[in-house]
Amino acid sequence: MFDMAASLIPGRMKKVVRLVEDLKRLLFPRSCIFCGKALSAESEGLCDSCRASFLSERAILCPKCGRKAAFCTCPVMHLEREVFPKVSFAVSRFYNTEHNSDVGKMTRELILRGKQESRQEIAELLAKDLTIRVEGILYWNGEDRRDWIVTYAPRNPENLLKYGFDHGKIIAEALAKQMGCVMLPTLFRHSGNMQKDMEVGMRYTNAECGLSLRKNSVAEGGKYILVDDVLTTGATMSAAAKLLYLSGAEKVLPAAVARAVRIGKK
Repeated sequence: MFDMAASLIPGRMKKVVRLVEDLKRLLFPRSCIFCGKALSAESEGLCDSCRASFLSERAILCPKCGRKAAFCTCPVMHLEREVFPKVSFAVSRFYNTEHNSDVGKMTRELILRGKQESRQEIAELLAKDLTIRVEGILYWNGEDRRDWIVTYAPRNPENLLKYGFDHGKIIAEALAKQMGCVMLPTLFRHSGNMQKDMEVGMRYTNAECGLSLRKNSVAEGGKYILVDDVLTTGATMSAAAKLLYLSGAEKVLPAAVARAVRIGKK
């Protein structure tokens, strides 16, 4: 009798789980992470209209070379000058630095929301294009993605305290999951001011002074994908990559969701 009752538990538990999931969908319907419109069960994060707009922003062209972000090889100031002359980087899309511009508006706003809201859906969406870009670079260079470790450029301490989470870490975790790689924190930011309002010349010094390595975090000969949300001057990426190299990393691939460029101005 006991065995018969026990055999019924798995079936009943499945029904309970389905009931709970149905109740959650009823009480907390999924909505578009950009416009708030209700989503169908099959939709992933964005409604059809917002998804079309988000995908179309992949086609924004570099104002210098006229290529999409995935194929742009224009130099990044500090990545080219301060780390190594042949360092490569992965960027999946552009957005305009002018905040009143509609060029790359959805990308820019989703990155901003990702900084302010700890939402896994946003991180997974932003990491999706970047995953394709990074895997493409590794493939064409004969690299096995399983040999690479994902890490990230840490958040400014003031914003970490203000918001209570590190958006770079969440994006890095999403990227590692999508690629099937390991994600390990290697750096921490112990000081330094917020860089968004700094002059270009000050950014590298600020980033270099504010970053340190976690003890015994870098493997000798290791290969690292260094993740950040936005690549502007490359100051943070450069300082972080330099620390990784000096600590024994064999290769560092900087990878950013978007590159902030000035579009429409000469």
